[in-house]
Amino acid sequence: VTGVQTCALPISDPQVIYFTTLNGSFGRHDIRQDAASTEVFQLSEKKIGGFSLHPHAPHYVATASLDRFMRLWDLRKVTKGLPTLVGEHESRLSVSHAAFNSAGQVATTSYDDSIKIYSFGVGRSTKGRKEALESMGRWEAGFQLQDEAMKPEVVVRHNCQVSSAASTASRLKTDWISYRLAGGLRCK
Repeated sequence: VTGVQTCALPISDPQVIYFTTLNGSFGRHDIRQDAASTEVFQLSEKKIGGFSLHPHAPHYVATASLDRFMRLWDLRKVTKGLPTLVGEHESRLSVSHAAFNSAGQVATTSYDDSIKIYSFGVGRSTKGRKEALESMGRWEAGFQLQDEAMKPEVVVRHNCQVSSAASTASRLKTDWISYRLAGGLRCK
């Protein structure tokens, strides 16, 4: 594998390395196995700039890509060489980072100068039916969300342009992961 962009080791299984590449691939490798066992999935046509594993259910992965999409994937069910696409949301411009918090929400930064917070339909009602009210930990393998549930619940205007994108994403990740511990979202 060449052109690795980002990588992560889940707390629940530090023997497995997850990574993205400059060409839109996402992979995982168990360091106890040989290199031939590495799984690589082509999840985007363009670079995946950032990704995050759900801290309590690391089989859920949120990806942020230059193709303007934040996507939520379930690694438990792979069909035709791809994990299950739980859902996706398209932004006006490229999405630079996606970060889970401990509650299972995802925050993204994007080049349309916004920070978006996704709760995947929790607490929403659509056409009389409540979407995704159960926690992600209870979703069956292969579960897919309706488009309505993939819309962000909160959009915060913020300068996320190139010069500050890396520091914004880094600060977002640190602050967002501790969101539940601090009792709410803080803006600095």
